[in-house]
Amino acid sequence: MNSIREKAAAFILIACAANLFVSFGAHADVAVEKDSRIPTPAELTRLPAYCPHTQIISKRYGRQQSASNQDAVTKPFVKMYGKDFWHLHHYCFGLTAALRAEYQSSPADRQAELLKSINQYDYVITRVGPGSLILPELHMQKGLSLIKLKRGEEAVLQLKRAIQLNPDFAQSYIELSNYYADSGKKTLALQTLEEGLGVSPAAPNLKERYAKLGGTKTFAKPETPQQAATQPDQAGQAPRADEQIGSPTNPYCRFCP
Repeated sequence: MNSIREKAAAFILIACAANLFVSFGAHADVAVEKDSRIPTPAELTRLPAYCPHTQIISKRYGRQQSASNQDAVTKPFVKMYGKDFWHLHHYCFGLTAALRAEYQSSPADRQAELLKSINQYDYVITRVGPGSLILPELHMQKGLSLIKLKRGEEAVLQLKRAIQLNPDFAQSYIELSNYYADSGKKTLALQTLEEGLGVSPAAPNLKERYAKLGGTKTFAKPETPQQAATQPDQAGQAPRADEQIGSPTNPYCRFCP
């Protein structure tokens, strides 16, 4: 009798656990469906190409990607960003909030969306590696949201941090220059672009912006360490045919006694 009761109790427990699992899964899907941070199909067209393939966003659109389950479209992005890729749905959420701020009619709603964007950027900044490929872009986007919130000093720090992390990131120079120009600081705006052109003199967007602001300097491509090494200095130049080198005992040794 006890055995029958024990089996019945075990069956009930298993059934309850199964129902709980199904219920949890259903609620998880509902949560994703109702997650307002997830961009709409129209918003996705204005976001980086990898956003539809990030964790929560891919689940929302019926093809969940994860560290253990990636399709052929997602794998190149994972290869590019490494394990940091699995945090990038938060970056996409931040970009989405920044987009939504553009069409808010209420200043309070606009501010709320911009603050949401900063929170999402900070989430990723604190979780990716110090040498992460995405880090300069995160600081730049955070700087742009801070500018729109009229927190200029903080914005400048973020934009300068983006430049420091990647001196070849031309857009960071442009955004910092735009901020200075809009603040009536044309000299600083030009100096910022000149700094960028000193690193990337062929960058078309930097050249265009510099010309539009009235910049007149020209910039040559900086010499690489390899190029510098191939340029002989005076001591390393080959001797002239009529030049006497060495010593009487060793005419082929320039510096021998």
